Amino acid sequence: MKVSLIGSLSLRERGPDRLVLALPAGHRVVFGLLTALAVFILCSGVLFEGEPTVLLPRNTVAGFLVLVMAFGLVYEDRWTFDRAAGRVDNRFGTLFLARRSGFPMADLERIGVDRFTRGRLIEEAPDRTAAPGGSFLAGTLRPRRRWTQPRIVRLVAVDRTGEVHVLDVGPAHRQMQFRSRGLRIAGFCGVRFEDGIAGADATV
Repeated sequence: MKVSLIGSLSLRERGPDRLVLALPAGHRVVFGLLTALAVFILCSGVLFEGEPTVLLPRNTVAGFLVLVMAFGLVYEDRWTFDRAAGRVDNRFGTLFLARRSGFPMADLERIGVDRFTRGRLIEEAPDRTAAPGGSFLAGTLRPRRRWTQPRIVRLVAVDRTGEVHVLDVGPAHRQMQFRSRGLRIAGFCGVRFEDGIAGADATV
């Protein structure tokens, strides 16, 4: 399952026929500043303490921070819904080596949201009272969920072949935001929206 590695995506209109789900506009500004700060920290020994090089064991952490911040600076995750071109396209990876994929908008069947727990779709718990020997209290008890199994929600696009394209992933408290974005994308593309969390199905 492909997910955005850095932060959450934002939805913006780029003209009357283009909708873009991508990293926020300030993303590169923030990571540019963080990269500059990390480079300054890495080079501070050479600049102020007379170190001959930055390639010293004591600079390992600072060097790692530079790599992480530089990756965040060039990272890209973008979904483009283009009605004029009739395409749904995705760029995922670094700016220079981003993987491109997409499909015709005519093949888009629906937009939806659903929930996951540790990589598995959440399903309704079976009725334990219906099982032989089941206790009448079983139906009132919620199954235990470990704190290491956080629930997440997905914003997805499903094409006519049934392939699920994950647009965005986030913690469960963002489900209203994902639902709003899903409805907006579905309305823009002229397809139905399916709410896999509430069990409701809306056509737009």
